[in-house]
Amino acid sequence: MKISDIIWTEKMVAVMNDPSQILLLNGATGCSKSLVAGFKFMDWLLNAPKEDTQFYMIFRDMGTGVRNFLDNEDSFYNLFDFMREKYTSKEGGVQFTFKGKYSDKTVYLVGADNKNSWSKVLGSNPDGIWLEELSVLHIDLLREVFGRAFSRKCKLIGTTNGG
Repeated sequence: MKISDIIWTEKMVAVMNDPSQILLLNGATGCSKSLVAGFKFMDWLLNAPKEDTQFYMIFRDMGTGVRNFLDNEDSFYNLFDFMREKYTSKEGGVQFTFKGKYSDKTVYLVGADNKNSWSKVLGSNPDGIWLEELSVLHIDLLREVFGRAFSRKCKLIGTTNGG
């Protein structure tokens, strides 16, 4: 897929233009929730102030994150490869640097099935969090991440199916 192949609906454009701190996207499989969430997350990375440098992407598990994001040709990671450095594997997850307008941003991709991995979010001061398929993520993780989003005023976007 190329960026020019995307057919932007009014709802997709509305999400991109929404300045809300927390955005939750739900709907049926295949309705472009993850595509829009990825572009919104990338927009946050691109336009975040210089001092906002830590961002997290949380998937059900690392295998899902790698398959649906790093290996997916349609993800912003691959569509905008000129705006980031290649990912590196770190203990408990993967990280890459995204070239924002005002500073480099570190993006951590972690799996929710590994408490040791996702608990690193708790010791950090995230500026943005993307929860992919939040309905299958551990409830303790959700409590901690939403609490952190409210207390630290970081941006949060989550996707889920209607079920």
